[in-house]
Amino acid sequence: MEIAALIVLAIAIAVAYFKLRSRVRRREAAVNIVLAKATFLSLPHDDRVKVHDKAVSDLNSMMGGRFKGFNGEYDQFGAYAHAMANLGISPVIKDYSYPRWYLVNNPFFDILPNDPLIEETAKEVKRKHGVNVSVSKEHRLLDKIRKAREEADQPKTERDALQENPIKDSGINVSVTFPPPRRERTALDAFNEAAEPLLVSAYRAIAAKLGTAPTSKTSDAEIVQIYRKVGTAFRAVSEERGERLPAGHLNAIVFKFYQVREQLGNSFLDEHLAYELKKYRAEGLREEYKVDMKLF
Repeated sequence: MEIAALIVLAIAIAVAYFKLRSRVRRREAAVNIVLAKATFLSLPHDDRVKVHDKAVSDLNSMMGGRFKGFNGEYDQFGAYAHAMANLGISPVIKDYSYPRWYLVNNPFFDILPNDPLIEETAKEVKRKHGVNVSVSKEHRLLDKIRKAREEADQPKTERDALQENPIKDSGINVSVTFPPPRRERTALDAFNEAAEPLLVSAYRAIAAKLGTAPTSKTSDAEIVQIYRKVGTAFRAVSEERGERLPAGHLNAIVFKFYQVREQLGNSFLDEHLAYELKKYRAEGLREEYKVDMKLF
């Protein structure tokens, strides 16, 4: 009986230890994420670019060049914490592990976006230091699975039922509002309508081959919108400089901005565009943009 009791006690101690160790590891990962977002947002734009590029470079080195983008903010800022540690950038909040970052083995698995420790840490940082940080719970892969399950479990709506069993003669009076008349189509309209699907298909094919953006997170309309926005802006600066910007270079520039948009969001895209235009205007086109990317 005594041996059995000792075995049970040893198992209980081992379970308690691993639970404690797991919580400590998750807590350190949560602190890294929250502090990394607060620190990243406090950096000047060129330092943000360095942090992002370093994180992506490190992940590609670890994964043999197969890194296909972050699943959400939780792993993005976990990776940024590692990048800032390697770049010698200390957390903006002088607490916890300052001036260093916690050593987290794998930001993709040490903690998940729905872990309550992330929100608890964010609230603690706000309470103690007055810094408001919110970390999105979105997860690119898990959200797709969750959405598919929800759609499968959803009961059929009245509209679905009508589509499956349309009423041939309901006797209901229907009021129809006609849209305003469209303006006369021009040859340019016809050209754009024909070219846009080809543009979208080309960028999606390149992205699928490389495992990068634009992914399903970017709609076809957004692909076209970003192409026009970035392309028009860079063309304008090239004309200011009295240069001709080759189409292949412009395609490569726009492709880079698809990555920026999916990984850092629309607001950072606008900020980054302004920064890159200023740099191009003052120093000329970056060498990394001088790539002849053919779409067709």
